[in-house]
Amino acid sequence: PVEYMTRAQYQDSIWHGWGLPPQAGGDRKVVDIGGGMAPHPWADLVVDLDPKWRESVERERAFMVGDIRDLPFEDKQFDFAICSHVLEHMPDAESLRKACSELQRVAKRGYVEVPNKSKEMFCGTPAMQRDHGWWGEEIPGGIRFVRIPASFWETVTRELEGAMSRILRLSSTPSRDERIVRRHFWRNQRLFNCCLVWDGEFRVEIEE
Repeated sequence: PVEYMTRAQYQDSIWHGWGLPPQAGGDRKVVDIGGGMAPHPWADLVVDLDPKWRESVERERAFMVGDIRDLPFEDKQFDFAICSHVLEHMPDAESLRKACSELQRVAKRGYVEVPNKSKEMFCGTPAMQRDHGWWGEEIPGGIRFVRIPASFWETVTRELEGAMSRILRLSSTPSRDERIVRRHFWRNQRLFNCCLVWDGEFRVEIEE
């Protein structure tokens, strides 16, 4: 039974049946923005703010250092843009609006994924509490970004005590209950993430 899936594996399962291209190649141009740590196999170009990913990424595809808020590309230069677990890191509402606007400017279609409230609650690791400023909510044709209040993290830390972050560690001897939770988590990513496939444009709402 599946206890762990890569991000690309579960995204492929989410995208199945939506008429998305199976891979880059030919005249199709696919960019993964912010995917330096784990580039999607479809991407023929990865753009990331952190240059430390260059060496590992360039073993299989092109890499460019860039900021999602100011992308160095022409309008609709790409057929498909992947932006997975990036937007929740934006420092403020203006940066979030710029990032979403740039995604829609440089690509004809795309996929955006951000954690929802359940994910932040269930997996509230110290790193997430430090780096995540927003969770996503699906709305018709788009995403509502909600600012995460400090009181939310205080509650998660106090009441859950990092239970999920412990369960998700890939220990070689997980308990039966941990295996059940892992399978549920990886097989049901749409319960824990806001997953948006967009064509042409998408709506953006911001709640601070």
